Amino acid sequence: MSERTFEAELAGLVAEVEGGSAVELVVLLAPRSGTYPEAALLGGVLGLYAVFAFVMFHDAVLGDYVIFTAPIVGLLAGALAAGFFPPVRRLLSFRAAIERNVELVARATFQKAGLHATRDATALLVYLSFEERRAYVVADRGTLRALGQPALDAIRDRYAAALRARHPRPAILEATRALKAPLAAALPPRPDDINELPDMIDVAF
Repeated sequence: MSERTFEAELAGLVAEVEGGSAVELVVLLAPRSGTYPEAALLGGVLGLYAVFAFVMFHDAVLGDYVIFTAPIVGLLAGALAAGFFPPVRRLLSFRAAIERNVELVARATFQKAGLHATRDATALLVYLSFEERRAYVVADRGTLRALGQPALDAIRDRYAAALRARHPRPAILEATRALKAPLAAALPPRPDDINELPDMIDVAF
């Protein structure tokens, strides 16, 4: 599925969700939520240690030049691997830092984009961070009151599982499609309901 097709189908599903409920749904797709410099540091230390151990315990006789320079090469290689390869960076990043960054960016986006300004406080932001494979849901007070936190947690978990799927895009579409029934039941549409927010936003920090 191409990116353009995916975005078009997702926008259509968001419109369907909003058409069947009073919720103002916004889906934000973010490449990542942080830089995680600690991953590069840890990668460098591991690379240095691995090369140093290999040099020290290898059976071959190595010259002083190799003994002194090889660990530096390992340090640089480990740091670069964590800096340029998302799977390595994700593996070496602290889980608490990942969770904190995703939540902070999601909540900051909710405020910066003005999603709190709907008439009935029924905005619902689904923030998807692809590199971290994390989702975070921010609900305005009207949506939170109608759905309850357990339901919001279930929505977050469904999207997080979609990001970890082998084919994330179809899984994200299915997760969005699954919102129609519970949102319609909790917040049915009003006769004078209008679309107050853009369905997809791009907020720079």
